Amino acid sequence: MSSLSTMTSEFVSRISVAVWIGRLTEEAAREALVAYAAACQRIDATEAVHVHETILSEYRHRREGQDLCS
Repeated sequence: MSSLSTMTSEFVSRISVAVWIGRLTEEAAREALVAYAAACQRIDATEAVHVHETILSEYRHRREGQDLCS
């Protein structure tokens, strides 16, 4: 689905599951994902924007799948 590293994909997965089971709010999840993307910004600005967008896209994809299972 995405071009994320295994570690990043796993982080996104854990965040989405925490929202799904009610341990984390949607707002807190988005803040965590933004913070994670910011931590990855040791790369150039254009690439950092791409990473941020890809992380959020992966998160939305996972949440949609989880919502279908509910």
